[in-house]
Amino acid sequence: MKRKKNNWGLFAVAFFFAVILWGFVVREDNPQVDINLGKVTVEVLNEDVMYNNNLAYQITNNIEVNVTVTVPQADGFKVSASDVKLSADLSNWHPGFVSIPIDVEIVNNNSLIKKYKLSETVLKIKTETMEEKELELSMNIIGSPKEGYAVSESTINLSKVTVKAPSSEMKRVVKAQVDVDIDGFVRSYSGQKDIVLYDGNSDIIDIQKEQIILSEEKTDVSIVILKEKELTLKLPTITDCKKGYRCIGTVASVETVKVLGQERRLQHLDSIDLSGEKIDLKDKTNNVERIYNLSEYLPYGIKLATDEPTSVVVTVNIEKLSEKVFSVKPSDIKVDNL
Repeated sequence: MKRKKNNWGLFAVAFFFAVILWGFVVREDNPQVDINLGKVTVEVLNEDVMYNNNLAYQITNNIEVNVTVTVPQADGFKVSASDVKLSADLSNWHPGFVSIPIDVEIVNNNSLIKKYKLSETVLKIKTETMEEKELELSMNIIGSPKEGYAVSESTINLSKVTVKAPSSEMKRVVKAQVDVDIDGFVRSYSGQKDIVLYDGNSDIIDIQKEQIILSEEKTDVSIVILKEKELTLKLPTITDCKKGYRCIGTVASVETVKVLGQERRLQHLDSIDLSGEKIDLKDKTNNVERIYNLSEYLPYGIKLATDEPTSVVVTVNIEKLSEKVFSVKPSDIKVDNL
């Protein structure tokens, strides 16, 4: 039994020295191997060089480059694509150049990575002249406020925007607008919104992708939303007609009008009152028309809704009375119940 314990001790000592020996061998004999890190995206630097020369550029080969590094075999697990940074500096471009060299920077594990290989060593570029034009800027309101509310007014801070784009892309640019979604809103909105470019098919143009430059990328917008209410009209007062004539009716061009205002101001308002106005018929023998500007009869803070008529035409129809003379003989007179 004692001899068996001594065997286990010898085994442990042997294992310990074996590990030490293996480590020594690995350190002394650690071959270099190639490790494929996969694709790394090339960062393009100093794009302003192109824009300052009134040029746009397009990369015609792959901007994602396959990177292979050579490292000691035992350290292969330590390296990754994040250890390598690739860039192409456009400040190295000159007229007539069709490619830019790809620069390599080892940002991690410098002591391990001594060699590297790229599937592409240059970025191939194609240049195009930039054009410039000015577009009217409009606001596109998407959706509608909640039922019972309506847009009172909308304003946009900018009226125009200057667009600078590659010649081929400028042909596609048709309009510039700001899209504002107010669907279901019950309160006014104000804030900044992106300026969007559209082509002839009403499709959005990707400004960044197509290297388009705008004089302003955003603008301030404001949309006022108010409570909406429908009011009746109280018609003007009609005076007595001229002798021999009579008024047979008064007609207004509209019977109701929609107005906008704060809810507290509309709460007790049910009509637009024109009854304080008088239409004098004492010298009139034909129909009379009067036009009233409805805004003048609205309380402070109340305004007509969009697309509502701004005035009302009130027509008084006048009819001449007819006279007829009847001849009656005394013999035709009969008196009953005397």
